[in-house]
Amino acid sequence: MNNLMFKQLEIIDIVTYEAFSIEFVKGVNIITSTDNSVGKSTILKSLYYVLGAEVKFGHRINPKNLLIILKFTFNNDEYTIMRNQNAYKVIEPNNIINSFHNNKAISKFLSELYGFKIEIEGTKKRIESAPPVFYYLPYYIDQMKGWQPDPENFERLGQFNKPKRDASLYFHLGILGDDYLSLINRKEELSNEKKDLNIKHEHTHNLLKIIEEEVTSFDISLNNSDELLLQKRTHLKKYQKYNFDANNIKQKLLEYKETLYQLNFTIKNIDKSVRNEESKKKLINETDLYIDCPNCEFEFNIPQNKLFKVNYNVEELQSHKVELLDKKSKLINEITKIEKELYIFSLQLNEIEQIQSGNSNSLESIMKFKGLESTKNKLLTKLKEYTVSIAEIEIDIKKITAKITKINKQKSQIDYKYSEFLEEYFSLFEITEIVIEDNNRKQFVPSKTFSSDGANQIKLNLARLYSLVSLINHYKNGVLFPIVIDSPKTGEQSFKNNKNTLDNLVHKIKLDNQTIIATIDFELSSNKRKFKLIKRSRRAKLIQNKKLKVIKLADREASLLNSSIFNESLQKYEEYIRIFTTDQ
Repeated sequence: MNNLMFKQLEIIDIVTYEAFSIEFVKGVNIITSTDNSVGKSTILKSLYYVLGAEVKFGHRINPKNLLIILKFTFNNDEYTIMRNQNAYKVIEPNNIINSFHNNKAISKFLSELYGFKIEIEGTKKRIESAPPVFYYLPYYIDQMKGWQPDPENFERLGQFNKPKRDASLYFHLGILGDDYLSLINRKEELSNEKKDLNIKHEHTHNLLKIIEEEVTSFDISLNNSDELLLQKRTHLKKYQKYNFDANNIKQKLLEYKETLYQLNFTIKNIDKSVRNEESKKKLINETDLYIDCPNCEFEFNIPQNKLFKVNYNVEELQSHKVELLDKKSKLINEITKIEKELYIFSLQLNEIEQIQSGNSNSLESIMKFKGLESTKNKLLTKLKEYTVSIAEIEIDIKKITAKITKINKQKSQIDYKYSEFLEEYFSLFEITEIVIEDNNRKQFVPSKTFSSDGANQIKLNLARLYSLVSLINHYKNGVLFPIVIDSPKTGEQSFKNNKNTLDNLVHKIKLDNQTIIATIDFELSSNKRKFKLIKRSRRAKLIQNKKLKVIKLADREASLLNSSIFNESLQKYEEYIRIFTTDQ
């Protein structure tokens, strides 16, 4: 089985020229500290990030400024991979330098290196090579999102269908090849096509049934069809003429009613004007004004003249109103006459409609009868075509189903083996709230997640991760990727539970995978298994032991990167930056 192992991780801030470096050994590596927020998670996130996964760094870290370099061995051949944002450089064992400018390109290189390819359904249901993150899903638990019931250890996975995302595990086990998702999609396409054809077949069959019923009830002789057709056309022509005349009358009626409306409106305004003039007369009568003629000394009454003018205006308005009322009376009579005429037309049209409706030998029936045999033959031909197409699709679906069933049978065997591993790890982590028995074993498949309180949730997620890794290792088809676990201790667990959990991870789990664990306040209780301890402590003291290596680093995450480390290896880091920024 292929084996990938981390050797050294280096992080360079290409803006501030600060750096960090850490080495790993085969077996278990513990990164610990006496306090939180000192950079342990940044180290762990960087490991699979540099290999193409997407993670969310803490707010103190700006990944745009980071050049992350990872030395790793693959089957004892040493590689160096560098990443800044979406740009990568890979130095192969023969010192050939490869440049990659996006995740799709690096994914192709890595899949060829790993020796197997994971495919997934992307946008628009197209099958495509999965991003690199899908190779690492079973191996990483994130501090922030990895301990929840439905863990999301990496970023930007929501764009992929979750059930098919979960199915990516089986590519690690060698039972899903390049064509598996194509088979699933093709079966789905054929099933939808068959469904559409069945609907068309049913509609065609029902239409034929209706035609047969029409034939049975159709009481007409082909000998008199021309006469009936002529009669129908005569009625239709008469109907069209009546309808045309009726529409003209309707239009005329609308015009008359509009004119009537205007007359009423004008009469209303005349009445208003008359009332205004009458108001003026009242004011005039209340006024008493006289003037003398300078020549003849005759006395004139001014209001009488105004009153005369007002009376004249009223008379004119009343006269105009009489004329309008006369027009209105005539118009109403004309409207009544037109409405009667329109009513007569409506009776005639209704009579023709009833005749046409009651006539079983209508024009439509005659045309249907004449074209019945032709239509029936066409439908029978279509029905046969649908039947043949459905049969051919069923054969294809059967072949594809046989292939999928064979794969699913292998998956069932793998799922059963997974449940056995899960049962073992439940026992190891002392999980008693969930019991795996023969009658419920089929429920415990790799995609199943578990929900519990904080203390048990950690043990459940650990049991699930180690069961998945043990399953992959058992079938020896994938790659031994390193197990990376961030902060398996929690304040919700008792001191004893925390101690037992770490003791299990360090001493009792026997896997060939390299393991890297970040945790707070780790203490070595025994040395049942060789491992390297990397301790990050606030204490200004360097403790050395022949079996442990304790390193004092800064107590703030911002100091994870510092200029002294960069300056100590200045020549090497400048060479890394040169290689990364130079087009190969």
